[in-house]
Amino acid sequence: MTWRRVGSVFTAALAFLLLRQLWRYGDVAWAAIHFPFGLDYGEGIVWQQAALMFTPAAYGDITTFPMVVFHYTPLFHLASRFVAAVSDADLLSAGRVVSIMSTLGCCAAIAALVDSVREPGDKWTSRATAGGAGALAMLCVKQVVAWGPLMRVDMLAHLFSLTGLWFGIRAFRDHRLIYAASLCFLCAVYTKQNSIAAPIALFSAALLLQPRLAARGLACCVAGGVAAMAILVGATDGRILRHVFLYNVNRADFSQLKVALWIGAQDLGLVAASVIGAAALAAPLWTRFRSEPRRIAFEAIRRSQRDSAAMVLVLYASVTTVMLLGIAKVGASFNYTIEWLLSLCILSGASVSLLVRDLAHGNSVHADKSSVYPRVLFGPLLLASQAIAFVPFDTAALSQPRFLGELRALTGRIAAASKPVVSDDMVLVLRAGKLVEIEPAIAAELGSVGIWDEGPYVERILRGDFSMFITEEERGKPLFDTRYNPAVADAMAKAYPVIEHIAGYTLHLPRRSPRLP
Repeated sequence: MTWRRVGSVFTAALAFLLLRQLWRYGDVAWAAIHFPFGLDYGEGIVWQQAALMFTPAAYGDITTFPMVVFHYTPLFHLASRFVAAVSDADLLSAGRVVSIMSTLGCCAAIAALVDSVREPGDKWTSRATAGGAGALAMLCVKQVVAWGPLMRVDMLAHLFSLTGLWFGIRAFRDHRLIYAASLCFLCAVYTKQNSIAAPIALFSAALLLQPRLAARGLACCVAGGVAAMAILVGATDGRILRHVFLYNVNRADFSQLKVALWIGAQDLGLVAASVIGAAALAAPLWTRFRSEPRRIAFEAIRRSQRDSAAMVLVLYASVTTVMLLGIAKVGASFNYTIEWLLSLCILSGASVSLLVRDLAHGNSVHADKSSVYPRVLFGPLLLASQAIAFVPFDTAALSQPRFLGELRALTGRIAAASKPVVSDDMVLVLRAGKLVEIEPAIAAELGSVGIWDEGPYVERILRGDFSMFITEEERGKPLFDTRYNPAVADAMAKAYPVIEHIAGYTLHLPRRSPRLP
């Protein structure tokens, strides 16, 4: 038996696992597209933002009602509207399609980035196996599969970032591609304004290796970014700056860092593989800097496609690791870890490339055991642990008649309401044909820091200006207390004391008027 035969078996096993994970993700995605209600708290407000994007209410005045904060720059909303226009789907389904296709695009981008650190002379089968390993690792990350089908801005932003990295790495050989990289980075920032990890990594490496190239790319980003922002500032009378930079705030909560630690523990196989991959990519760079003068070392790295790509990818993983600190705020979810996990998937693909390279160039299973065996064992164990640990989501639960019936009944009650309805699940409000009057979480945050005066809101509650409140939890529970400040909660308890439970939600209703004789 030869190493090449072992390599063929390994490649076939990886292809099977990759196809299986694609099928599983497709099942989740299909169910999400056809599910008419909300899958996540943030979907409703993103849907409302997209619906209002070409109206005067876009990035509007938050001192009046409806009070809608536009948390992000507008590219995802525009993409969702475009898909809805060409497909005749509603905005919720269209937004989910954008996210799903972006997630699949991220798989392809990760495979391409893994291929960028190939060794000269690697066979196409070895390259495809290593790239496929990176894509497989991504599809085995629960956080990606859970977030990928949602109408949220993240996956489109990550696709632009990864594509920009790929163009940027190729720009070290073909300088014209730096403009494509810069355009992708601009699109990422105008999808989600904190998408800066990829440009930081690329331009940091470029400043060390090819300063003129870095200057061209940075100039393009600055010029394009300023021009785009000038247009948006003019269209919104400057309000976009307040929305995306001033209003999109949350109080610090360092206990949220445990979420990142919990996710790292969940994906321990991926973390271990990425450490091996990072070491494999960084070792040649470290050797050059230790054995050669710095100028000569930088020149050697600049001339090597693999080494320059390795520098960018290791820097990218480092920057995304530092940016995990962004999760330390009230209301942050695991989506703040997704870009970090994607960077680990790239490095894990690089670690598997060690295996396939050994198998492609080895002779027999009895040769060079000390150097080959650890790598041969590690690759299959990594893929097996990731694939086995992945638990498919129960998409059948979304189509249970009783569950859907309760949601439809609740939607009907909202539609029949004579006054606005405030709901944690804003998709229900929009599905009922009404506008989102206020987003509870951001209202609580802005009220807490004094940016927004919640006094008029409290007065409206006490006057009974709303038909009902729909919350995910009751007072005293974490979600409720982060979305409804004490003054608001007190007013709700006084004016809406009747509690009812339906479809997993808590309804806060006004006291019923006594019937006249």
